[in-house]
Amino acid sequence: MEAAAAAAGADPRAWKWAIRKRVWDALEADGVARDPRPVHHRIPNFDGAPAAADAMNIH
Repeated sequence: MEAAAAAAGADPRAWKWAIRKRVWDALEADGVARDPRPVHHRIPNFDGAPAAADAMNIH
């Protein structure tokens, strides 16, 4: 995380990129990413996506 903080000093948006990359890498490494692949540079599909969407649904 220190690298992300250091990068943010050069570019204020760099921390977002570092977090996105960590999430994309984790989805691929843990085997929960679904097609289309690779998941990098997109909003990925993943196992449990419908349940996550239902949990986020606020009426």
